[in-house]
Amino acid sequence: DGLADDEINQIVVDGDGRLAVVAEDGGAVQLANLHTWRRERAFAGKCGHTSICSSVAMRPGRTWGLASGGMDAAVVFWQRTGRGRQVRIHPDTSDEASGTSGGPQLLNPPFVYAVAYSADGLSLAAGLGDGTVGIFDAEDAELRQRLRGGHAAAVCQVEFTPPGLFSAGNDQAL
Repeated sequence: DGLADDEINQIVVDGDGRLAVVAEDGGAVQLANLHTWRRERAFAGKCGHTSICSSVAMRPGRTWGLASGGMDAAVVFWQRTGRGRQVRIHPDTSDEASGTSGGPQLLNPPFVYAVAYSADGLSLAAGLGDGTVGIFDAEDAELRQRLRGGHAAAVCQVEFTPPGLFSAGNDQAL
């Protein structure tokens, strides 16, 4: 028995080195205890991903905090109980999007390629397939901002650092 039921897309280890979270192609998120090398919980179901789970992030500075992003254009904020709050990302059709390179890309839906928490654990960034970055309030799971214009293709990585938020895209832009 492995720690996953399907192909693994990402693994994240908590700050204590005790727990690992695994994003799977089947849409599930697995929580594993690295001391016993056993699964503690599978996060899936009606509030989970309906397609590939591409990315996971553990919330820093908290006893619990887990988010995942997937090819179903959803970010899920998971509770330790296994319940999740799913937030669907809709295509960026705002007026501001039409004049930017990161505007609506009809062939590139807002699939979620990457998720990352800020160091203080208050925000979550999501790199999206339409070239935008979504910024969520980690407390209430609300999409607060959509950053546009930085990428002309999918945003495949996001990372909060002391100088600020960095994103990398399939357009070779950072």
